[in-house]
Amino acid sequence: MNRRRRIAALAALLAGVVALAWRDRDAPPERPVDRALAALRADAGDSRFARARLPRTFQFPRDHGAHPAYQSEWWYFSGHLAAASGREFGFQLTLFRFEIDANPTAVGSAWHTPRIVLGHFAVTDIGGARFHHFERISRALPALAGASASPARVWLDDWSIEHDDGMPGTWRVRAAQQGHALDLVLTPASAPIAQGEHGLSRKSARAGHASYYYSVPRLAAQGTLRTVGASQAVSGTAWLDREWSTSALGRDQTGWDWFGLHFDDGSDLMFYRLRRTDGTRDTHSAGSHRAANGTLTRLGADDVELTPRGSWRSTRSGRRYPARWVLRSARLALDLELVPLLAAQEWHGRVHYWEGAVAIKSAVDGAPLGRGYVEMTGY
Repeated sequence: MNRRRRIAALAALLAGVVALAWRDRDAPPERPVDRALAALRADAGDSRFARARLPRTFQFPRDHGAHPAYQSEWWYFSGHLAAASGREFGFQLTLFRFEIDANPTAVGSAWHTPRIVLGHFAVTDIGGARFHHFERISRALPALAGASASPARVWLDDWSIEHDDGMPGTWRVRAAQQGHALDLVLTPASAPIAQGEHGLSRKSARAGHASYYYSVPRLAAQGTLRTVGASQAVSGTAWLDREWSTSALGRDQTGWDWFGLHFDDGSDLMFYRLRRTDGTRDTHSAGSHRAANGTLTRLGADDVELTPRGSWRSTRSGRRYPARWVLRSARLALDLELVPLLAAQEWHGRVHYWEGAVAIKSAVDGAPLGRGYVEMTGY
């Protein structure tokens, strides 16, 4: 950041801090980010914000951008990259938008913001057996962070996700911290998939306990990746998930296991298993499968059987996660084993979760079938 930008950012931060301190001077000492993260629970959703209640016809490129009428939203990219040397990497870049005030104009200050932007950036160095992850958070003040609708852009200082509305509608994702940097152009190789019921992804039977959710399951990635001591050209395949809502989980749900899988034959699979507090699978677990020829199969809770095998314990958080998974689907004629390419891919920040690169193998004969990403929360 150059000197002028640093001065502008500092002025914005100081103005925001003063405004918020004045406004909240009699409030209990609750961090704004705590309120933002609480919005991910269905029963804590702020009734002043819009809720996902009815199926939606997505409008692109408009729906690639921000939806501030809803309390939370995220742009989630993950994927696998390879350098010309054959060195392999996994990556994740996710930017979250959280609203913490449904009536921001009441303060009467252009420097006040009701919005928080949270960023997670990770690189899995598969050959080096290292997992590097970084977290940032900021109020959406000028020169610091923000999210816009058209063209779609969300940024957190020099971390950014931008959509080019021209043809073929590419994305550019950039992040850099502590000797690691990612700069990729992502070109869709498949059309967006409206998940759930025409984009309405229900998380429970209660009305409004849902999100609007679409995926672009396959994007061709080209760009550069810098790790400590080296910058190299890379290419590979990425996945985009987009969701916005004013709720996510109910009180009887404790977390989820999410699977985004790229098969070598050109097909893709997304499935999430919602877990209840009693350890059982929630019936609102769901997903989709896109065949190489584009045929789409929507999946319900009973269409995919997920069985954890063994466990891995984090020495940092003490949490235990499944060490690997067996995924079976009679409907899709799949019998798979999902094996982490590195066991230690746990996030340590304001929230703890496991998010990492996995290999897809046949559970019958161990044959390699592709690559994927798995996210495990609530452990």
